[in-house]
Amino acid sequence: MVKDDVEMKAACASYTHQSHRYDCSWIVPGRLMVGADPVTVICDPNPATCNSLLPDGDSTALPSPEDEDDSDLELASVDTVSRDFSGYVSMVSSYPAGYLEDLDYASFLRASGVGLVLRANFDREKGMPAKSYSDDAFEPYGIRHANIRVVDEQGGLPEKKDLARAFEAAKDFWDQDPNRAVFVHCKGGFGRSVIFTCCLAIERFNISGRALLGWVHIARPGAFTTRKQQLFLIDLKGREDVRRAAGLRSDCVESETKATPSCTGCAVQ
Repeated sequence: MVKDDVEMKAACASYTHQSHRYDCSWIVPGRLMVGADPVTVICDPNPATCNSLLPDGDSTALPSPEDEDDSDLELASVDTVSRDFSGYVSMVSSYPAGYLEDLDYASFLRASGVGLVLRANFDREKGMPAKSYSDDAFEPYGIRHANIRVVDEQGGLPEKKDLARAFEAAKDFWDQDPNRAVFVHCKGGFGRSVIFTCCLAIERFNISGRALLGWVHIARPGAFTTRKQQLFLIDLKGREDVRRAAGLRSDCVESETKATPSCTGCAVQ
């Protein structure tokens, strides 16, 4: 909670810094962060954005040009937003230089308390200037990673099995590190990743999708790339609804496709 003008200024500075330099936002501060694929951020020509994925400018997590191909582009998005890498509009901060530290992306995630990254996009999608980072890029820095890729078509909504996997990955992580955060990203950080993040928030804190809708529009301007995504979220009244959307009973973490013999009664029929 912000207690005075000094804390308010610091909170505003932190929000602006995260948004402009790392293209991400807290949906649940300290627990759930959403943003764009880090590679699209570091490839942005704007000097105000982060330009290094790993400490000391290490770029070994990025594929070499000869390793890149267009095989994934058929799976690419049609509803999503993309950056314009041909130019930029200068972003001038109202805060003095050095007010907030400019870190590489991995160090920023670690400093923010992020311990798990969930990637919702494919390695190569239309509008991406380069292939996404390797799966193990952040592991040396104490950050786990999971791919839950969603094709951004027909509204860009995850399937039941995708939501179940996200819940399972987050639960497993928070069971071990209850005070650390999850960072969810897709290509642009406005559609698929926002839906995943909202569903994780609903499942974790038992809040309504309608309440989240308004807040997310404030915290992440431009969030939700299709009407289907917004309607899907509004229909979720709380934890029971979002678990049902994932093929789960409200009191069971096993999905209907993974239900063990001991909990087959928990699976949604």
